[in-house]
Amino acid sequence: TRHPCRIAWGGGAPAGITTKFQARFNLEVRENYGMTEASSLTSINKDGHKGSVGKPAPYFEVRVVDGEGHQVATGYKGEIIVRELEQGLITPGYFEDEKASREVIRDGWLFTGDIGYFDESGYLYYAGRLKDSIRRRGENISAWEIERVVEQLEYVEQAAAIGVPDEIGDEEIKLFVKLAAHAGVSSPGQSVFRWCQERLPGFQVPKYLSIVDEFPMTGTERIRKELLSPAISGSETMVNDITDP
Repeated sequence: TRHPCRIAWGGGAPAGITTKFQARFNLEVRENYGMTEASSLTSINKDGHKGSVGKPAPYFEVRVVDGEGHQVATGYKGEIIVRELEQGLITPGYFEDEKASREVIRDGWLFTGDIGYFDESGYLYYAGRLKDSIRRRGENISAWEIERVVEQLEYVEQAAAIGVPDEIGDEEIKLFVKLAAHAGVSSPGQSVFRWCQERLPGFQVPKYLSIVDEFPMTGTERIRKELLSPAISGSETMVNDITDP
């Protein structure tokens, strides 16, 4: 079917919803990257490169750096930073907040707080927020990467991963899942764990899983993770509970 819509913008969406949207409306969905502080569009996915947010717009220079601000090699993750090539494209700072402005804008670069990496062809990939990471067994894990994989399941509507205290140090991963209406799966906890084990490296597989009816949301429809309980009550499904199918 033909649709009069030619272009529309929106926030991120789970892969399952994107696939259904494309099938229903016969419109291609492409991922781009940007933020208000940098004129909203930093990279453009002109050719629909799957999994990527495209290549930097011609009016920006984009790098991926380590914790000390040094550029990392291709394929390695780090913080995405942006510099304008035309004056006025990046905010001069936050209103009446000099401290936040100094932290974010350094030597002409906007430190986005986002994790990403470049591939050998120059495509940029988004991998979550620095502040939304989990420290487990010496590894820094992007909660977003776990959530993205879990939300590919047809019977999962939303997922959220958080770090919870671990008795031997660092954190363990607790995953919250909201099932889609009429999910029709008999053992969702075990099914989700198996899905994770098949698609994530071992250190990213959650240890605990809780099924929730609803998530606490912000006014812009983002999950309020600070309201998700890190407590382990015994009602959670644990990865050790998985039985052979």
